[in-house]
Amino acid sequence: MAGPRPTAGWAFPGVDTGFDACRYRIYHPRVNYLLYFLIGLGFGFGDWYFVQALQERRQLLAEGLPLAAQFLTAVNFLVWLLPLALVVMHSARRYKQCWQSGLAAALVWGSAMLAYYGWGAYLMAGGNLPGWSHLNRHLEGPHEYQGLVWSTVRSVMGAEFKDWIVFAIPAGFLIGLLLCALIRFEENRRGGNRAR
Repeated sequence: MAGPRPTAGWAFPGVDTGFDACRYRIYHPRVNYLLYFLIGLGFGFGDWYFVQALQERRQLLAEGLPLAAQFLTAVNFLVWLLPLALVVMHSARRYKQCWQSGLAAALVWGSAMLAYYGWGAYLMAGGNLPGWSHLNRHLEGPHEYQGLVWSTVRSVMGAEFKDWIVFAIPAGFLIGLLLCALIRFEENRRGGNRAR
């Protein structure tokens, strides 16, 4: 006779919540990687508006306080470490090997780039991107103008996407690998201190 099936890890010790983690396959790697993909998409979409807000502040500060403008530029890049840290902390506890955390981090950054530049391309094609409002007129015009709009969107957003995705996937993998190794090192160090 088999023993009791495990319940979700977040249940209170000794309390049966009736939620069967094995039945719903919450711990299945495919479900986790889908979750990481969705986290990346959400972050990329949100970062589009975060960057727009930072751009406005940076332009206001650039003349009077150039150091503050540079600080905002650093914040713009450092905020990309936030989803990586969250995903690696989760995946380091789920998977035995750190390369899996690196893969999760690469997936997060890759999907974030896809959402960021996909949303930018959508806004640009609709003429809703600052400095590109003239494209909106082409979408309502004859068919040859629409071809010009899409080629412009592909050449601007597509080129930026290609430049950044080539960086995001390997860098995300390496940073995820490093963060996982640091988490494991800290866990081992704490475990060694408890044994003394």
